[in-house]
Amino acid sequence: SVAPVIQSSGLAVRNADTSPLPERPGHSIRVIVDAGSCPPSLIDGGADFYPHRRGTQDTLVLDGGRQRRAQILLSPDAAVQYGPLHCVLHVAVEGPGDDPTPHNNIVDVSVEVR
Repeated sequence: SVAPVIQSSGLAVRNADTSPLPERPGHSIRVIVDAGSCPPSLIDGGADFYPHRRGTQDTLVLDGGRQRRAQILLSPDAAVQYGPLHCVLHVAVEGPGDDPTPHNNIVDVSVEVR
């Protein structure tokens, strides 16, 4: 059998709390992945900040001004059912309390299955 090739554009999360000084010790940030126009079974665990560790870590504490990449976990088994496919995932980031700029906490991520 042939394994599908799945490509997504990746995701970087940044704590923008830097004024008047970078926030230390940072705060908890969680990434939530919604299927968007993709088949729901394509998502296999959501976002993971530490993909080489056991389990899915969709939350981390991030200091102000710092950035961290998260891998979006997708199911190759589901991709076999739907490929070839181009779709868009909706990704949101949650932090503590009120955010003065919530519009920058949501992004669409393009996914291509070949």
